[in-house]
Amino acid sequence: MMAIFKASQVLTEETTFYELLKKVLKILLESSGAQRGVLVFREGDDWQIKAVGTRGSKQIELPRTMAVDSQQNASSAILNYVIQTRNSVILDDATREGLFTDDRYIIEKRPRSILCKPLFYRNNLICIIYLENNLTTQAFSPDRQELIRLLGDQAAINIRNSKLFSELENTVVELNEEIEKRKKIQLQLLHSEKLSALGRLSSSIAHEFGNPLMGVKYLLSDLVERPGLNSEDRDLIELGIEECDRMKKLLKDIGQFNKPTSGKKESISLHNLMDNVLLLQHKFLKSRNLEIKRNYRATHDEIYAVPDQISQVLLNLTINAADATPQAGGTITVTTENRDEEILLSIKDMGTGIDPAIRDNIFEPFFSTKHAEDGTGLGLSISYGIVNQHQGTLSFESEPGKGTVFTLTLPRTD
Repeated sequence: MMAIFKASQVLTEETTFYELLKKVLKILLESSGAQRGVLVFREGDDWQIKAVGTRGSKQIELPRTMAVDSQQNASSAILNYVIQTRNSVILDDATREGLFTDDRYIIEKRPRSILCKPLFYRNNLICIIYLENNLTTQAFSPDRQELIRLLGDQAAINIRNSKLFSELENTVVELNEEIEKRKKIQLQLLHSEKLSALGRLSSSIAHEFGNPLMGVKYLLSDLVERPGLNSEDRDLIELGIEECDRMKKLLKDIGQFNKPTSGKKESISLHNLMDNVLLLQHKFLKSRNLEIKRNYRATHDEIYAVPDQISQVLLNLTINAADATPQAGGTITVTTENRDEEILLSIKDMGTGIDPAIRDNIFEPFFSTKHAEDGTGLGLSISYGIVNQHQGTLSFESEPGKGTVFTLTLPRTD
């Protein structure tokens, strides 16, 4: 009774399934007179040995996969018999009596006493206990059989509770993961709706302001051609025309916000697009004394995209990389890589990096770290929208003082 009481205390305190198996087998070995033992559980349609122990050894093995029919830790014939009949097998001398004297395991290992018992919880088979003693016959006396039965009943309850607790833990983890996933999806949908609404509003604003702006520009163009203007008046009018052009470009960017220009997709080389952008920017980059380093993959698959839209993305990223360099000089590194079904292109600058406090705002419309006259804050937002329309991703990594890497990922042409 003291042994059962102590065992009940020890087993009730443990809720982790595999730790519980260790304690169950250790208690059975210490209390039953067995030299070795195993615990067997159902895994799907098969039965697997989940714990193996030897009396006197502090280590209980917990094999993750050990089928009953392909192991040498216990008699497969006896285990299968108990599984099929749900009856206990008790042998006082396994090599001389019972149904299993011709079993290969019995012949080779020559165990003397064997006890194999099913454990039930509310008529459900929970586990199979297999115990053996290789030295002594009649090791499992009626008193010890009764002790094993009582310990087994207690173990069955704790094993069942442990499994329920483990299932509950897994369910909680899965629910938390699902909640986090739904939160991310909800935020993405919310962000997408904001961008869509802002895109429609921006297009409407651009259209309404565009026509009167062109009227103002034509009026100024007519005025500047009139005779009798002094140089100061002419300079002011020309400045007004330049501002009209700048506003026209700004309205065009606003009109295209989060809505790539309609164009035909075709199979194109990302290398060629990047080279064309760098060629167009050659004079600008040279004026900044910037060196371009190309780390192109030798063989590069093509992408299926609208060329002018992807060129716009590459142009924005290149200009940003150049502007990120606080002083003239430095290197911009362009790297390409093939990865599974995707093509990656990264543009790395040697600038000051992006402040961690503003990283979440980088792709927001009208957000810019540049002076007002140098940018509208739409370049990265438009680029982000274009890349999304192409089923790709645009991301960045930055370390203050060490520069920034923007990475464009696009699906390869099928």
